[in-house]
Amino acid sequence: YSLMELDGDLRKIEYEDREWDPNSVGGTFEAGDLNLGRRLKSDNVPTRFQWGGPKSRKLPDALKGRGMLLVSEKLKKTIESFEPRVHQLFPVELVFKKNGGHAANMYYLNICNRLDSVDRDRTTWPFDKNSYEPTDGGILVFDLKKIKNHHLWHDKHIYFGWMISDVLHNAMINAGITGLVFHKYKTNKDFG
Repeated sequence: YSLMELDGDLRKIEYEDREWDPNSVGGTFEAGDLNLGRRLKSDNVPTRFQWGGPKSRKLPDALKGRGMLLVSEKLKKTIESFEPRVHQLFPVELVFKKNGGHAANMYYLNICNRLDSVDRDRTTWPFDKNSYEPTDGGILVFDLKKIKNHHLWHDKHIYFGWMISDVLHNAMINAGITGLVFHKYKTNKDFG
């Protein structure tokens, strides 16, 4: 279903820290580039979204749209039980497209961990200047020593997705979190 912001301006959202990070995804931290793993200024962050789904459909715990991840209170609590006060969670109201009535209160999740978490020796995806390029038959391997105690992060060399630890994944499954699709990648632990 459609998801459209009703206020704010995605093109003008800026990072608090714009220090250049060469040879990485989004390393210039331009306004409007979301999902780069650094804190955002709250100016221009939307507070209201229009949801195109019917009233009869239960909203999932996670909605992705317009480059943003909106999360329910249940998912917020699950994340914060592992990484309290690490990530930004901006309150947002969802309203129905059809009549503008209240649909739900959620949060725009801005992940604030930016890691170089890939095991470069074991990964067989090609590395092109600043990012890994997925290939058929290739493997992406994460380095647990680089990840340390992080549970939710963006990798500075991967364009897609939000990375989560196995522990956080299991907590999300046990909490019955809906709306997310998970992909399992190898870690250096898998190689003994």
